[in-house]
Amino acid sequence: MGVISSNTLFHFTPKLDYLKDTLKNGLWVRYCIEWQWENGLDFTLPMACFCDIPLSQVLNHMDSYGSSGIGITKSWAKTHQITPVYYLDAQSAIREEMEQVLREKKDNPSRKLTNLEYLFLSHMKKVKGNIMIENKKKGSKEPEFKEKELIFYDEKEWRFVPNSKDCIEILERKESYEFDVNKKSKSLNLRLSLTIKDISYIIVAKEDSRTNMIHFIKDGGVNGSDDDKNLLISRIITKKQIREDF
Repeated sequence: MGVISSNTLFHFTPKLDYLKDTLKNGLWVRYCIEWQWENGLDFTLPMACFCDIPLSQVLNHMDSYGSSGIGITKSWAKTHQITPVYYLDAQSAIREEMEQVLREKKDNPSRKLTNLEYLFLSHMKKVKGNIMIENKKKGSKEPEFKEKELIFYDEKEWRFVPNSKDCIEILERKESYEFDVNKKSKSLNLRLSLTIKDISYIIVAKEDSRTNMIHFIKDGGVNGSDDDKNLLISRIITKKQIREDF
């Protein structure tokens, strides 16, 4: 029987510099926007996201989220209370209930979420839907977005979310477009620490990126003994290797 899960969780990012920052300073917990939940209503909260997909099946995921990534052991994930999300169909009674909670919270900001409401909202995902990708145009000051449809269920997402109901914000669509994800994430200033023993793989786009990463590790970008650094270097693979060898 083919393997449909992995002993490793993967986190992907679009830039090699973001990956280096993760290796040096820990995994940055960032605000993410959950788009199109209820009649144009979105919400945002901080999280760190991972996929539970074998290496042989991650290429499509990389095309959506970036070709630089890190594979982290599930034992590390469990010590940080990282857990699979709940996938909800469009007609799900739970989804309808949570959409009502979102609307009530938006209409009445003083309404306090219960612990159970927050846990559901922060760990739920649509089976399929659209994400908004910023479409930067030269000379344009206003952010522009384009939609991309994804089957989220195929991602087998695991998620870390801070245990704070104050983190969640309910947004109308116009507010979502104007929401400064990076500024908000920096104000949170939360990272998940990593050691070399927690890392199963480092994934880079191409061979010259591998060389770049090797120099980064050897020159002090990662804390550890020379033996530990050499072990980490041995775990670097490229997107081309995944395509051809896994």
